[in-house]
Amino acid sequence: MKKYIYIILFSLSALILTGCGEDGIPPPDSVRLECKPDGPPKEQCKIIVEWTFSSPPSSSYANLINETLYIYFGSGNRLPWDLTGNLTTLTLKNNHQFVAATSAQSQLSGDKIIPGDQASLSNWLSNYDGLADEIVLEIDGIDFNFENGSNTIVAEVVHDGNVLAGTTYSQYNSPPPGYWDEK
Repeated sequence: MKKYIYIILFSLSALILTGCGEDGIPPPDSVRLECKPDGPPKEQCKIIVEWTFSSPPSSSYANLINETLYIYFGSGNRLPWDLTGNLTTLTLKNNHQFVAATSAQSQLSGDKIIPGDQASLSNWLSNYDGLADEIVLEIDGIDFNFENGSNTIVAEVVHDGNVLAGTTYSQYNSPPPGYWDEK
């Protein structure tokens, strides 16, 4: 009986220590959407995805950003329609201190955003394996058109078809004064 308990405890410890999802990629610790008005009815948003580790992982960071990572917006009632002034920034920190950063342009493809040139970002990340305990992916300049009524953006971080984490942003827009008088 003790033998089985030790095996179960060892298996649970390995699962807790890795903290990885089904595909070996750890879920982000934080996903935030920050939006600001950019002239009616437009809202400009940015998404911030943060991975933190108790110590720099010994495995390659390159797997975090590869050709299967994207931000999916199809679950809300508002989809991004443009990436103006778009900038994707990848920042590495160790003990909250800056280590390195790089930037690229993201691509909008229907209801998803693909962060930058993923092969280049992945190669860049691999140069810093074991040197950072925090990785921050920020995609800025995501444009949405909001309408009168309820507007909800749902952003999900997806890797290899698996949703790792997500967040929502909701806003209710009232029609301007006199709107109903014209109808």
